[in-house]
Amino acid sequence: MAARATADGRSLEQQVAYLETELRHAQMETRVKDEYITYLTQPQPAMDRALRLVLREERLRTRARESLRRLPPLRYLWRRLHSPTARDQ
Repeated sequence: MAARATADGRSLEQQVAYLETELRHAQMETRVKDEYITYLTQPQPAMDRALRLVLREERLRTRARESLRRLPPLRYLWRRLHSPTARDQ
């Protein structure tokens, strides 16, 4: 019994095996995409936690910058530390 060949020279069994493989790959891709869509549409406590952490760090950096801006200039502090009245005390 001779195997019949398709137009591209493959046997029907090879063509069926190839199409089954392609179908499995397409099903896996669809499953991954469905899981990703589900992941994106659900509330994300981990994402919320990460966002809160980023915002907290940004607030701390802003406070540190603001506190540095409120410091007197270094020249003023240098003069004050090295003034004759400061040495006597």
